[in-house]
Formats: sequence, structure tokens, C-alpha cells
Amino acid sequence: MIRKLITIWKKVLSFFIMFFPLLSAHAAVLTNPLRFGSIPEFITAVLNIVLMIIVPLVAVFLMYAGFLYVSAQGNATQVEKAHKVFLWTIIGAAVALGAMILSSAIQGTINSLR
Repeated sequence: MIRKLITIWKKVLSFFIMFFPLLSAHAAVLTNPLRFGSIPEFITAVLNIVLMIIVPLVAVFLMYAGFLYVSAQGNATQVEKAHKVFLWTIIGAAVALGAMILSSAIQGTINSLR
């Protein structure tokens, strides 16, 4: 019984292997739904969108940190909180800018190797 199943399975599998290319030849051609022709162009576009979101957020959080500094009025815990907000805002901006610079450097290296 198992030998019959294996024989049938082999025949079905060989049928699909032999005739699948013929079936796919008449299938519709897949088109790229994105407007980007390559992965580096796509990554650059995504990073540009991320930077368009992050730059205003950085400005808002820098203003918030300044507001916390002004409203602290010498209170050490409030000054420490303002300092942390300022520090993490600068770190976040540096990471976002670093991602863009790293992407440009890698893309330039790949283009020079072509």
C-alpha cells in the first residue's frame, strides 16, 4: 500500500515538475507595485520619510526640554529630567541622521563597485 502511494506521489510530482513551466509561461507578468527600481532607492525613500517625521519631533522635544529647564527654577530633579529629555532627543536625532549617512555611504560604495 505504501509503495503504491509513493509511486502515485512520484507520478503526480513529476507531472507538476514537467508541466508547471508550461502553465507559468502563459501567466500574467508580475509588475513592481512600487515606483522604485532598486532596493537602495526604496531604502532612501523610506529614510527620507522617517526624517520628515523625526525632524519636527526633534524640534518639539528640544522645545519641551527648554521649557522644562525654564520651569525647573533651580529644582534639581526637574533640571535632571530636562537634561535627560535633552540628551535623549539629541541621541535620537543623531541615530536618525547616522542612519541616513550610513545608507548614503553604503549606496555610494555599491555604486562605485559597479
